[in-house]
Order: sequence, then C-alpha cells, then structure tokens
Amino acid sequence: MSNHQIPFSEKPTDQTIKLIIGRDREIKSILNQLRGTNRKRVLIYGNIGIGKTALMLSVLDVLQRRIPNILTCFISLPINTDLSTAALIALAREMPEDEWAQEALNLMGLKPARKLERTGSSGWASAERRSETIPIQKPQIPDLSFEDLLNKALETVDRVIIAINDLDKQDPAHVKDLLLNAQGLLKGRASFILTGHPSGLTEEILFSQRGLFDLSQQLLSLDVDTTKLMLLKYLNSVRPDDRQIKSINAPNHPFTEAAANLICTQSTGVPRVLNRFGSYILDEAAQQNANSIDEKLAQEGIDSLRQRRSAIEQNANSVTKPTSAPAK
Repeated sequence: MSNHQIPFSEKPTDQTIKLIIGRDREIKSILNQLRGTNRKRVLIYGNIGIGKTALMLSVLDVLQRRIPNILTCFISLPINTDLSTAALIALAREMPEDEWAQEALNLMGLKPARKLERTGSSGWASAERRSETIPIQKPQIPDLSFEDLLNKALETVDRVIIAINDLDKQDPAHVKDLLLNAQGLLKGRASFILTGHPSGLTEEILFSQRGLFDLSQQLLSLDVDTTKLMLLKYLNSVRPDDRQIKSINAPNHPFTEAAANLICTQSTGVPRVLNRFGSYILDEAAQQNANSIDEKLAQEGIDSLRQRRSAIEQNANSVTKPTSAPAK
C-alpha cells in the first residue's frame, strides 16, 4: 500500500461534498424551505465534526445547479465579527465587477476580488499587502452597507442566499447576542443559512416566537450501516471505475471486514472522526507496507492516534496551567 492516495480529509473539500451520504432527509427539508422567491432563514446545528459545513456546501451546490438567476455566497464567520459585516464580505466577494463592492472590501482591509483602479496619490495598489496584516475593519453601519449592496445585487439576480458558517467558533456566551443583534439582517430581503454548535443555541433562539429561523435543522450521528457506506464512497473516490469496491467484504477492500466494522463503530457516526481514523490508519499501513489492514492494525492505529491527541492536550494544558507558588 505504499503507492496510494489518501481519500480522507477532516475538512470538507469539493470531493467530500459530493460524497455526502445519509443526509437526504435533511437536504430535502432545507431545499423545501428555500424553494420559491420568499426569503427564508435556515439554521443547521450539531456537534463538532458532524458534517454541518459539508451539508451547507452541498445545499448551495444544489441551489446553484437547479435554480436559475440565483446568487449564493459563502463565508466562514471570522472571530469577533458581527453577522452583518460577515454577510457584507460574502456578498461583495461574489460581485467582482461591482466597483462599490470591491471598494468596500478594500476599506475593510480585505483583498478585493479584482484589482481596483483609482486616480490620485493613494491608489489601490497597496490593498493586497494591507489585507495580509490589517484585521477586518468593521464598517460604520454594516447593516445599511449590506442592505445597499444587496439591493444592487437584486437588480440583476432574482435571489441572494448568504451562507455563514462556523457560529460555533464564537464564544457560546455571545452567540445569542450575535443572533439577536442580527434580527434586522436576517429578516431582510436575502435568505440565510447558518451553522452552529448546540452549546451556544438556546431554545429561545431555536424555537422562540422571535421567528429568527424558519427551520432549525439538527444533524445527529450517522448509524453504523450508513458510516460503512460512507467509508466505501471515500475509498472509491480515488479508484478507477474498474477497481471500485462493491461491498465491505469485497476482496479488493483495503480493510478486512472486521477492521472496517471496527473503524465505523469507533467513529461513532461522526464523519470527521471517520476521516481522521481512515487517514491515519492508511498512512500507518503504507509505512509498514501492509497489503491489507486487519482488525489488529486498525486498533493499533486508533490507539496510537488517541495517545498522540492525549499527549498534545496534556502539553497544551501544562502550558496554560499557572504554576504554583513555591512553598515558604
């Protein structure tokens, strides 16, 4: 197994988005909400690594392919950034030919989607250099700035959908305020899809009469059978058509049936954990020049990975833990 491609990735890629499995009901539910011309607000929430980003990107891909004259915008929410500013950035990046949009990015210290031309002593040539070092500069009135740019976009497209990822990377104590402060934004003329972790989402946010969301879609762990199908799809994604793996016990499966069962069970239905185990075990097998991965090798890989993560966490805790005062 020395010459192999690793089909696993902890972060969503163009390939893994196409490999999403076991979420048909959730995707259909979200698409039904976003059908038509009325603006809608959808929240996708679930634990870390459960597949929120992949699901969001999959929905955007379907919308782009099926709905004509639609503009979809995606952004991972920067730390210490309000939703209006994030929405403004996402929309401006999808309007590369609009000079006002590109100037807005430049003024926030971000790299414009295209080079701006301006006469005078202070041209735009320094914009790319500044974007590497200057934190995002919040617009004076981000809500109105976004609304103005949205109105310009809606002159040429029928619908705008803003997808803001990673609410769960914010302080959970601030997520509620972040959403409540964005009520005007969320109830405007654009549709929104957001992702977040349950820790920062109270029932007041999810189900209250404030009506922040038309749909709060929770993602739960996948069952073992679905996880096995996901493992097959990942492995087949780097194989030619004539070498596709048909089942978990197929002779050309790099894992024995017992090993595959172990990995899928140990991952507890969390796609990121499955990807982490699969990537690490395949790499270990390649280094050992193993022809196949049996249950023993898979368990050794899982144990080794867990030990490494435990050591990293202990080192991190020892660095941040205050030292005790010497005894007198």
